[in-house]
Parts: sequence; structure tokens; C-alpha cells
Amino acid sequence: MVDKDLIIKYYNHDFDCDEGQQCVDLLHSLMACSICDVIEIIKDSYEKFDITTQDIPQYSSLDDCFKTTYMIEQSGIEKVDFVKMGFLLVGGETKKPVAYQKYGENHGKMAVLFGLLKLNPKQMIPGNAKKRTSFSLTALGKAFNALAEDKQDLLKTKMMLRCKLMQNYYLRGRQQQLLDEDIKGMISESTYRRRGINIRAFISIINKAIEYGF
Repeated sequence: MVDKDLIIKYYNHDFDCDEGQQCVDLLHSLMACSICDVIEIIKDSYEKFDITTQDIPQYSSLDDCFKTTYMIEQSGIEKVDFVKMGFLLVGGETKKPVAYQKYGENHGKMAVLFGLLKLNPKQMIPGNAKKRTSFSLTALGKAFNALAEDKQDLLKTKMMLRCKLMQNYYLRGRQQQLLDEDIKGMISESTYRRRGINIRAFISIINKAIEYGF
């Protein structure tokens, strides 16, 4: 059974990602829908989102964005700072801390966008001499981890549509001009060129899901 109210709340960013049973119900509802079904469900309640820089995808590996949930759970660490997150994802000790920090921050924040992680305010974390911002698993992230890989794959593209920038694009007729207007003046041209790769990747993946009815 598809719970349309939960789906609408999730995409409106009104969903409580720490409400355990509702998270399980949401994931099962999303798995029962195609991405076209999701767009049809949310279109009537959709209102244009105001976009901030946090809504513009920035990552190196989309797989690592979803892998963050698994890495936190496997580490047994409740609150993982940016550097530790980067280390968990990349492994080894060959990079400088700033490189681990940026990698961990970017991929963790994408998981926050999907509702799988939450961002904690700066506080003292064991093993650190200074207060650090950190990531923690949400109940939604835990429920996502509990699914088999093929079930997770059914959800990933639909979670990408939770990005406010993507909703503005798909629910306003897929107009490049409107997409550009959402971003214009917010980031520099050079940054737009870099992040444009991620934006185009999101659009390509979602378009493919729409085309093939995933």
C-alpha cells in the first residue's frame, strides 16, 4: 500500500526522518512507486522552493553519498565529523586532513539532503580537541541500511528527486532557463561549471528512470 501523505511530506521536507516506523512505511511506499508515480503524487502540493547553495548537488561519487550510512553504522561511531567521514569513505592515510574533510563534508551533506543523515551542531566529539560539526544516522538511514542492495537501488533515484533544485526543475516543465535562474547569482561561474557536472548527472539519472518507468 502506498502512503501518499508520507511521500508528500518527505518531498516537502516536512517528514520526520527520525520517526522509526514511518520511515519504514515511507521506504516501502517509495519502492511500490515509479518515479513518475512520485511526481504525480507530489505535483498538486508542490510550491516552488527557494534555493540555497546547500540545495545544489556537490559530490565526487554518487555511490559514496549513499555509502555514508553504511560506513557510519559499521564504524559504531554515533557522531562522525567531516574528516572521519572522509577517511571512512576513502580509506588509507595518504590524504591531508583538509582533503578528507572536504570529501566527507560533501558526501555527508548529500546524504542529509536525502534524509539519511542529520547534521549535528558543533560540539565536542571524542578524539577531537576542538568542537566539530558531525553527522549521525537518522532512523530513515537505518531503515535504508536494513534493506537489500536491490531494494536500495529502487530508492536512490527517487531520493535524488528530494533535492529542491531537482523538484523545481521537474515540476516546472524541465526548463533549463528556470534551472539557471534558480542558481544564477548564488555561485560563481567557475563553481557553476564544476557543480554543473553534478546537476547534469542528477538530471540524466532521473530522466533515465522516467524513460524506463523505474
